[in-house]
Amino acid sequence: MVPVHSLAGTGMEMPSPTRLGRPYKPWRMTDGMSLRPGYHLTPQKIVAAFRQAEMGEMTMQSDLFEDIEENDGHLRSQYEARLEKVAYRPWFLKPGGKDALSIECAARLSEALKSCNVMDALWHLLEAIGHGFSLINTAWRLDETDMTIVPYWFLRAPHRRCRFDESGTGPILFRTEQNQYPGEPIIPGQFILAYRIHRLLARAGAFRTTTWWAYFKRMSVADWIVFAEKFGIPYVLGYYQENASDESRAALLRAVSEIGSDGQAVLSKATDIVVKSEAVRGGDLSSLHPMIAQMCNAEISKVITGSTLTTDNAGGNGSYGLGKEHANVAGARVLGDAFWIGEVMRIGLIRPFIDANPRFAKARSPEFMIRLQPDQTGLQKAETYEKLQAMGVDIEGEQMYEEFGLRRPEAGDALKPIYDATPPGPTSLAPSHPRGRFLSDADLARLEARLSAVESRS
Repeated sequence: MVPVHSLAGTGMEMPSPTRLGRPYKPWRMTDGMSLRPGYHLTPQKIVAAFRQAEMGEMTMQSDLFEDIEENDGHLRSQYEARLEKVAYRPWFLKPGGKDALSIECAARLSEALKSCNVMDALWHLLEAIGHGFSLINTAWRLDETDMTIVPYWFLRAPHRRCRFDESGTGPILFRTEQNQYPGEPIIPGQFILAYRIHRLLARAGAFRTTTWWAYFKRMSVADWIVFAEKFGIPYVLGYYQENASDESRAALLRAVSEIGSDGQAVLSKATDIVVKSEAVRGGDLSSLHPMIAQMCNAEISKVITGSTLTTDNAGGNGSYGLGKEHANVAGARVLGDAFWIGEVMRIGLIRPFIDANPRFAKARSPEFMIRLQPDQTGLQKAETYEKLQAMGVDIEGEQMYEEFGLRRPEAGDALKPIYDATPPGPTSLAPSHPRGRFLSDADLARLEARLSAVESRS
C-alpha cells in the first residue's frame, strides 16, 4: 500500500486512527492564503490568470474563481444549488453481482463509508464542474476486527495546490511543502480525481465562461450605482422674485439647505422650492443597467444549470411548455452529475478498496449510486407508492417513513388503517354499458363478415 497524503486547509480537525503511510505536513503558507485577483478586477487580470493556468500554474485562476463565486450572488446561488442536488442526496452501494462475495464487498465498504465525511467528499468532487477538476485525498486504515483496509476520512485538496506541466496537457501534479516544484504525481488510491472532459483541463471548468459574464455584470452594477448617485437622488431648487427681501432670500437658502433633514419650511410668497427628479436631469436611463445585469444572469444560468426560466425568472415571461422544457434540461444535468460522480467513486475509491483487500479480488465491483427522485408533492408520492404496491413491488417501510418525514409510532399509538383488511381492488375494466364492453368472439366474427362484404362491393 502506497503512503497516504494528508492535506491541510480542510477546515476540520483530522481524527487520529491507525493509518497506512505517513501523512504530509500541513502547508499553511499556501493553504490559508489567497492572491485575491478578483478584487479591482480588470479584463487584463482575467486574461493573465487564464494564460497562467494554460501554462500549468493554476494558483491565480483558482483564486480568481473563488473570488468571483464569493462576489456574485446569482452565480453562487446557481452553482451551489446544482451541487446540493447531488451532494446532499442519500447514497448507497449497489452490489455488482448477486453472489455472496459481491454482496459482502458492497456491505463492508458501505459500512466503512458511513463513518466517513462522504458529503464533504461529494461536494468537493462536484466542484470540478466549476474548476474543471477536483481532488480528494483518501485516508485509509486497517480495521483489525476483520483485517480489512477501509477508508477512514476524506480530505479536500485545495485547487490552488495543483499544477500541470508547462504545456498544460500533462497529468495533474500536487504541490507540497517538501516538493513545491514540479509537485507530487497523483497516485490511484491516494487521491480521488474528478475532472470534466476537455482537451485542456485548465479550460474545462464552467467558471472559465461565467467569469466574464460576472465581470460584465459587476461593471454594469458599478455604473448603475454611479448613475443612482448622480441622477437617482432628487435635488432641490429655490426660486425667489426679484423684489424679494434679503430676509426672504436668506430664509429660502436656509430652507433649501435643510429641507432634507427638516422636511418643512415657512416661506413668503416671493420664494418657492421645487424638488427635481432624475428624469428631468438625465432622461429615463433607469432600465438600461438592470437589463444588462439580467442578461448576464441569464447567461450564467445557462452555463450552470442549462436553463433560465427555472431561476429568478431570468428568461422573462415564458410559456408553461418552455418553462417545463427548461426544468427538464436542468434535471437532466443533475442526473448526469449523479452518474458521473458514481463513476468517479468507482475508479478512485471502490477499485482501490478491492485491490487493497485480496479477499474481495473476485468480487464484482459495487456501484456508487445517488438516490435521485423527481419533485413530487406528498399526494403524488403516496399515489406512486400505492400503484407500485398494487403492481407487486416490494417497498421498504423505513423508506416510506423517510420520504414522508414520519416518526415510527410507539406501541399502541399507531393510527388504525382506513381499510380493515386489504384495500379494495381496481374496478372492472369492462363497464356495464353495452358500448363499453369488450367484443366477444361472435361480435368479432360478425364484424369481419361485414368488412368482407363492404370490400367485395367496392
